[in-house]
Amino acid sequence: PLSIEGEARGYWYFEASFPIKLLDANGQELAIAPAQAEGDWMTTEFVSFELTLVFDQPTTPTGTLILIKDNPSGLPEHDDSISIPVLFNFALPQGSGILQGTMTLGPVCPVERENEPCEPTAEMYAARKILVYAKDKKTLVKTITPGNTGRFSIYLPAGTYYIDMANTDGRGIGSVSGLPQSLTIEENTVSILNVDVDTGIR
Repeated sequence: PLSIEGEARGYWYFEASFPIKLLDANGQELAIAPAQAEGDWMTTEFVSFELTLVFDQPTTPTGTLILIKDNPSGLPEHDDSISIPVLFNFALPQGSGILQGTMTLGPVCPVERENEPCEPTAEMYAARKILVYAKDKKTLVKTITPGNTGRFSIYLPAGTYYIDMANTDGRGIGSVSGLPQSLTIEENTVSILNVDVDTGIR
Protein backbone atom coordinates (compact mmCIF):
# COMPACT_ATOMS: atom_id res chain seq x y z
CA PRO A 1 0.00 0.00 0.00
CA LEU A 2 0.92 3.64 -0.55
CA SER A 3 -0.23 6.11 2.12
CA ILE A 4 -0.69 9.70 0.95
CA GLU A 5 -1.26 12.81 3.03
CA GLY A 6 -1.41 16.37 1.82
CA GLU A 7 -3.38 19.53 1.24
CA ALA A 8 -5.23 20.82 -1.81
CA ARG A 9 -7.16 23.98 -2.52
CA GLY A 10 -10.88 23.61 -1.91
CA TYR A 11 -11.70 24.05 -5.60
CA TRP A 12 -9.78 20.84 -6.40
CA TYR A 13 -12.51 18.89 -4.60
CA PHE A 14 -16.05 18.06 -5.68
CA GLU A 15 -18.35 16.56 -3.09
CA ALA A 16 -15.34 16.53 -0.73
CA SER A 17 -13.05 14.38 -2.90
CA PHE A 18 -10.78 14.33 -5.93
CA PRO A 19 -9.20 11.33 -7.70
CA ILE A 20 -5.64 10.10 -7.30
CA LYS A 21 -4.23 7.39 -9.51
CA LEU A 22 -1.00 5.44 -9.66
CA LEU A 23 0.58 4.36 -12.96
CA ASP A 24 3.55 2.14 -13.69
CA ALA A 25 6.29 3.41 -15.99
CA ASN A 26 4.43 2.07 -19.04
CA GLY A 27 1.34 4.10 -18.25
CA GLN A 28 -0.66 1.14 -16.98
CA GLU A 29 -3.06 2.04 -14.17
CA LEU A 30 -2.21 0.25 -10.93
CA ALA A 31 -4.78 1.91 -8.69
CA ILE A 32 -7.23 4.81 -8.53
CA ALA A 33 -9.26 6.08 -5.58
CA PRO A 34 -10.77 9.33 -4.26
CA ALA A 35 -8.82 11.45 -1.79
CA GLN A 36 -11.26 12.55 0.91
CA ALA A 37 -11.25 16.05 2.36
CA GLU A 38 -10.75 16.19 6.12
CA GLY A 39 -12.58 19.46 6.56
CA ASP A 40 -14.86 21.96 4.87
CA TRP A 41 -13.94 21.87 1.17
CA MET A 42 -16.18 24.82 0.19
CA THR A 43 -13.26 27.23 0.32
CA THR A 44 -10.35 28.50 -1.75
CA GLU A 45 -7.93 27.73 1.10
CA PHE A 46 -5.94 24.52 1.56
CA VAL A 47 -7.86 21.50 2.86
CA SER A 48 -6.12 18.38 4.21
CA PHE A 49 -6.71 14.96 2.68
CA GLU A 50 -5.59 11.38 3.24
CA LEU A 51 -5.66 8.29 1.04
CA THR A 52 -4.21 4.79 1.01
CA LEU A 53 -3.78 3.12 -2.39
CA VAL A 54 -3.51 -0.66 -2.52
CA PHE A 55 -2.03 -2.19 -5.67
CA ASP A 56 -0.37 -5.32 -7.01
CA GLN A 57 3.39 -5.56 -7.37
CA PRO A 58 4.27 -3.52 -10.48
CA THR A 59 6.42 -4.89 -13.29
CA THR A 60 8.42 -1.67 -13.61
CA PRO A 61 10.73 -0.17 -10.99
CA THR A 62 9.33 3.35 -11.33
CA GLY A 63 5.95 4.95 -11.87
CA THR A 64 3.89 8.12 -11.51
CA LEU A 65 1.40 9.30 -8.90
CA ILE A 66 -1.17 11.67 -10.43
CA LEU A 67 -3.37 13.99 -8.37
CA ILE A 68 -6.31 15.06 -10.53
CA LYS A 69 -8.49 18.09 -9.91
CA ASP A 70 -12.12 16.94 -9.87
CA ASN A 71 -13.88 18.55 -12.80
CA PRO A 72 -17.62 17.78 -12.86
CA SER A 73 -18.12 20.26 -15.72
CA GLY A 74 -16.03 18.17 -18.09
CA LEU A 75 -14.68 21.36 -19.67
CA PRO A 76 -10.96 21.04 -20.49
CA GLU A 77 -10.20 24.59 -19.36
CA HIS A 78 -11.02 23.50 -15.80
CA ASP A 79 -8.71 20.46 -15.88
CA ASP A 80 -5.62 20.37 -13.71
CA SER A 81 -3.31 17.71 -12.31
CA ILE A 82 0.02 17.18 -10.57
CA SER A 83 2.32 14.29 -11.49
CA ILE A 84 4.84 12.96 -8.98
CA PRO A 85 7.48 10.38 -9.96
CA VAL A 86 7.69 7.38 -7.62
CA LEU A 87 10.22 4.61 -7.10
CA PHE A 88 8.65 1.32 -6.10
CA ASN A 89 10.17 -1.03 -3.54
CA PHE A 90 11.65 -2.95 -6.42
CA ALA A 91 14.58 -5.29 -5.95
CA LEU A 92 17.09 -4.34 -8.63
CA PRO A 93 19.62 -6.95 -9.66
CA GLN A 94 22.99 -6.21 -8.09
CA GLY A 95 25.07 -3.87 -10.20
CA SER A 96 22.09 -2.55 -12.17
CA GLY A 97 20.43 0.80 -12.77
CA ILE A 98 17.17 2.00 -14.26
CA LEU A 99 16.54 3.46 -17.70
CA GLN A 100 13.23 5.27 -17.95
CA GLY A 101 11.65 7.88 -20.17
CA THR A 102 8.82 8.92 -22.43
CA MET A 103 8.34 8.84 -26.18
CA THR A 104 6.24 11.62 -27.68
CA LEU A 105 4.86 10.98 -31.14
CA GLY A 106 3.00 13.12 -33.65
CA PRO A 107 1.29 14.38 -35.62
CA VAL A 108 -0.82 11.29 -36.27
CA CYS A 109 -3.36 12.84 -38.66
CA PRO A 110 -3.08 15.68 -41.21
CA VAL A 111 -6.01 17.67 -39.78
CA GLU A 112 -7.15 17.77 -36.17
CA ARG A 113 -10.79 18.71 -35.72
CA GLU A 114 -12.00 20.76 -32.76
CA ASN A 115 -12.89 18.52 -29.82
CA GLU A 116 -11.62 15.50 -31.77
CA PRO A 117 -7.91 15.33 -30.95
CA CYS A 118 -5.74 12.87 -32.83
CA GLU A 119 -3.84 10.89 -30.22
CA PRO A 120 -1.16 8.24 -30.83
CA THR A 121 -2.34 4.67 -30.32
CA ALA A 122 -0.58 1.90 -28.43
CA GLU A 123 0.19 0.30 -31.80
CA MET A 124 1.96 3.45 -33.01
CA TYR A 125 4.24 3.45 -29.98
CA ALA A 126 4.85 -0.29 -30.23
CA ALA A 127 5.92 0.10 -33.87
CA ARG A 128 8.78 2.34 -32.79
CA LYS A 129 10.78 0.12 -30.50
CA ILE A 130 13.88 1.40 -28.75
CA LEU A 131 16.96 -0.76 -29.25
CA VAL A 132 19.65 -0.92 -26.60
CA TYR A 133 23.03 -2.05 -27.92
CA ALA A 134 26.29 -2.72 -26.13
CA LYS A 135 29.03 -0.13 -26.40
CA ASP A 136 30.17 -1.71 -29.70
CA LYS A 137 26.89 -0.51 -31.31
CA LYS A 138 26.33 -4.02 -32.72
CA THR A 139 25.40 -6.37 -29.89
CA LEU A 140 21.67 -6.03 -29.12
CA VAL A 141 21.12 -6.10 -25.34
CA LYS A 142 17.47 -5.15 -24.95
CA THR A 143 14.44 -4.15 -27.02
CA ILE A 144 12.09 -1.65 -25.36
CA THR A 145 8.45 -1.39 -26.39
CA PRO A 146 6.93 1.84 -25.05
CA GLY A 147 3.63 1.52 -23.22
CA ASN A 148 0.32 2.81 -24.54
CA THR A 149 1.15 6.36 -23.43
CA GLY A 150 4.76 6.28 -24.62
CA ARG A 151 6.30 5.63 -21.22
CA PHE A 152 8.93 2.97 -20.59
CA SER A 153 11.17 1.75 -17.76
CA ILE A 154 13.65 -1.13 -17.61
CA TYR A 155 16.70 -2.10 -15.59
CA LEU A 156 20.11 -2.66 -17.15
CA PRO A 157 23.50 -3.71 -15.81
CA ALA A 158 25.65 -0.66 -15.10
CA GLY A 159 27.66 0.32 -18.16
CA THR A 160 27.65 2.36 -21.35
CA TYR A 161 25.12 1.61 -24.09
CA TYR A 162 24.30 2.81 -27.58
CA ILE A 163 20.58 3.44 -28.01
CA ASP A 164 18.73 3.70 -31.32
CA MET A 165 15.23 3.22 -32.69
CA ALA A 166 13.61 0.54 -34.84
CA ASN A 167 10.56 1.02 -37.03
CA THR A 168 8.25 -1.87 -37.83
CA ASP A 169 5.13 -0.21 -39.22
CA GLY A 170 6.54 0.30 -42.71
CA ARG A 171 5.55 3.96 -42.88
CA GLY A 172 8.80 5.60 -41.84
CA ILE A 173 9.55 7.18 -38.52
CA GLY A 174 10.11 10.75 -39.67
CA SER A 175 12.67 12.75 -37.73
CA VAL A 176 13.70 11.70 -34.23
CA SER A 177 15.09 13.85 -31.43
CA GLY A 178 16.97 12.13 -28.62
CA LEU A 179 18.23 9.14 -30.61
CA PRO A 180 20.63 7.68 -31.43
CA GLN A 181 22.87 8.39 -28.47
CA SER A 182 25.32 6.80 -26.07
CA LEU A 183 24.12 6.61 -22.47
CA THR A 184 25.79 5.45 -19.29
CA ILE A 185 23.74 3.53 -16.73
CA GLU A 186 25.00 3.82 -13.16
CA GLU A 187 24.31 1.37 -10.37
CA ASN A 188 21.17 2.09 -8.30
CA THR A 189 20.53 5.24 -10.34
CA VAL A 190 17.65 6.29 -12.60
CA SER A 191 18.80 7.53 -16.03
CA ILE A 192 16.29 9.50 -18.11
CA LEU A 193 15.85 9.11 -21.86
CA ASN A 194 13.16 11.15 -23.61
CA VAL A 195 12.49 10.65 -27.31
CA ASP A 196 10.44 12.86 -29.64
CA VAL A 197 9.25 11.40 -32.96
CA ASP A 198 8.01 13.71 -35.70
CA THR A 199 6.04 11.43 -38.01
CA GLY A 200 6.22 13.91 -40.89
CA ILE A 201 2.44 13.79 -41.36
CA ARG A 202 1.17 17.20 -42.40
